[in-house]
Amino acid sequence: MYFFDAAVSAIDLWLNDVSLAVEWSEFENCHSRQRVKPVTNGHGFSAQGSFGNSPAFYRNCVFEGLRFKQLGGFNLSQAWFENCQFINCRWDGHFARNASLVDCTFSGRMNGCAWFGRSDKGPNIIRGNDFTDVVFTDNVAWRDSFPTGDQRWPPGFKPSSDG
Repeated sequence: MYFFDAAVSAIDLWLNDVSLAVEWSEFENCHSRQRVKPVTNGHGFSAQGSFGNSPAFYRNCVFEGLRFKQLGGFNLSQAWFENCQFINCRWDGHFARNASLVDCTFSGRMNGCAWFGRSDKGPNIIRGNDFTDVVFTDNVAWRDSFPTGDQRWPPGFKPSSDG
């Protein structure tokens, strides 16, 4: 599934057995889902891809049950997410190096991922996100000036950042 310079609104995307590439596109009020059990498409690879090979913009979108993983899963890449919901996504082996996140909500378990406040292109815009419904493992990192003070966290959770 390839989106280039697309303007997409109010669609459901089932990402069970696709290879996704998004470049220079905008999505609004869309719902992306993936079934719980990983599948392969018969060619030996699982559903995977990038939500922003080149910059892409997502506003008021829902991402449900997606596997975010550098290898064999989806990644945020260079995308901007605003007022989006990430519901019960699986964050295992994901490195969010270039994504911007503004006023998004997250729920479910988060394990084995790293969030970056700066990329090689400069600061990522990360503010107003709600992580209060996330169960964090010890295997989650906040790196390169991730603005931990600009987010909402579960009661008693204190993210440690490298500054």
